[in-house]
Amino acid sequence: MKFIVDAQLPRRLARALAEAGHDVTHTLDLPLQNLTPDRVVSTQAAKAPFDFHWQHLKRSFIQPHGYKPPRPGNCIGKTRFRRAEFLCHHNSRLRIPFACMKIQCAIAFFILTSALSRAIDPRAADIVFDAYNSHFYVSSQGQGYYKEDTDGGRSPFWVSAEQIEMIEDAYERNHSPATRRMIQQAIAGFVNHHGADWTTNKYNDDIMWMTIACARACQDTGDKTYRALAKHNFDAVYARGCDDTLGGGLYWTTDDQSKNACVNGPAAIAACLLCEICSDKSYLAKAQSLYAWERSALFTTSGSVHDNINISGHVSRKAFTYNEGTFIGAADLLWKLSGNTNYLANALLAADFTRRVLSWDGRLPPYGSGDAAGFNGIFMRWMARFLNDSGHWPQFYGWMSLNADAAWGVRRADDLSWQDWTMPTPPGTLVSWNCSDSVVVLQVVPSEEPR
Repeated sequence: MKFIVDAQLPRRLARALAEAGHDVTHTLDLPLQNLTPDRVVSTQAAKAPFDFHWQHLKRSFIQPHGYKPPRPGNCIGKTRFRRAEFLCHHNSRLRIPFACMKIQCAIAFFILTSALSRAIDPRAADIVFDAYNSHFYVSSQGQGYYKEDTDGGRSPFWVSAEQIEMIEDAYERNHSPATRRMIQQAIAGFVNHHGADWTTNKYNDDIMWMTIACARACQDTGDKTYRALAKHNFDAVYARGCDDTLGGGLYWTTDDQSKNACVNGPAAIAACLLCEICSDKSYLAKAQSLYAWERSALFTTSGSVHDNINISGHVSRKAFTYNEGTFIGAADLLWKLSGNTNYLANALLAADFTRRVLSWDGRLPPYGSGDAAGFNGIFMRWMARFLNDSGHWPQFYGWMSLNADAAWGVRRADDLSWQDWTMPTPPGTLVSWNCSDSVVVLQVVPSEEPR
């Protein structure tokens, strides 16, 4: 099949189509590159008509997405396929003289990449995890921690918590005794450094991230010490940070100036996990209350999760992938615990919003350095868990694997891969938090689509 991929889509799509065996030209390959006018693209396409069997198109692209074929005839017609545009000549074969497809939006990009998605290198998850640990992990006398960057230092509180979750992601994939020991070492190192009571930290979300890490460690190892850590610190934050102001929800910090998605989503997840490991339904009630508040105050029917609402009632409408991810994660766990399918519907809205609005050319947004550098890993973790539990992998695997393959593709020679999956990982010093996204996505996205 012959394709011309227009300027608004990346060359990566052209490469993917070529690897699938198609004859592909991107407008960057034309003399005027992406400045080539549409009339010239049309002329170029008309010079080499694109003939292929209708059944091939129907089987590969149309049928899976519910498109009904037009009636046979000899008219030239313009037919909508989702948001992709065809100029069609209909007879016993389908002839498309304008580039097979001129795709005009990211939805069509998703449809094509879903149809053409290929397996991720099955070695990738182990390679990036081992490389990350080789460059950043330090262990001694039963305790471990991650360096802040390749030159040294130590990751701060909430980053350390998320790096422990990254180890747990790896363990839940490989079930390796060595990875299990890393969980134990990293939590021992965290407690040695920060203590067992974390309430001196004014950031309630920081504490909730570590609460999740400890609750998951209890599930992964069976060690009830981690349950005690999670329970104590969750209870302390819930007592100091939750009130009826603004209708409920947790404050972001002890300053009590705003209630944020970045604490209420993780707190709902933490409460669900505590319900499971403590067999205590009171935590389910807390999770339901926190989620209901976030849904009412910060969630929209488009699937967007607003960042926060301040004490005066002003809503910051910024949407970040990690807030979408924890909203999805909380909805997934609440659905499993309660059986209420409304939670699933809300999770799907948030998932589709992230794919449709927040992604760039199908890839999650390339946040810069700082706290945001690890947001995409958090999204991928909870999105993948939701897909495992709900069985919606067929709907999202193409997009998820595109991101995993992008993370794998930008790694440098030492197999470190940073947070920007649109360009190669640079040489020199790298921050460990910035490289965690790539490790997480390759742990949680299966190398082949689950069936």
